Amino acid sequence: MKSRDSEPPVATVERVEFTYRGTTGPALRGIDLTLRPGEMVGVMGASGAGKSTLAKCLNRLVPNGHYFTHAEGNSAAHVKASLIGTSQRLLVDRGKLLLGTWQALYLCEFDGPRERRVAVRICADG
Repeated sequence: MKSRDSEPPVATVERVEFTYRGTTGPALRGIDLTLRPGEMVGVMGASGAGKSTLAKCLNRLVPNGHYFTHAEGNSAAHVKASLIGTSQRLLVDRGKLLLGTWQALYLCEFDGPRERRVAVRICADG
């Protein structure tokens, strides 16, 4: 069976760094994303961890524009959703999420505001 690692990437972003004007250091540094067919990425982090900054960078990387041919006008939202992904695996132990010190769950809406449903699947270990 062919490994996903042998598939060519559909999107690659390397060494993203962003510093807000008037600050002394970057809000984001060293962000790399490589997505191959079938892969997805979720963004997690505590308040102040850089999630909003990453969203702003995505807006600069994939701005809304007349050059998209999708008739509904939400092509940039589709590209951003493809880059970030639509699912995330989280570990739960004794009813609590197992997250690191600076981790939190963050849901991204690039085509809204809209009401969405969140699907949750719980799988037992073993």
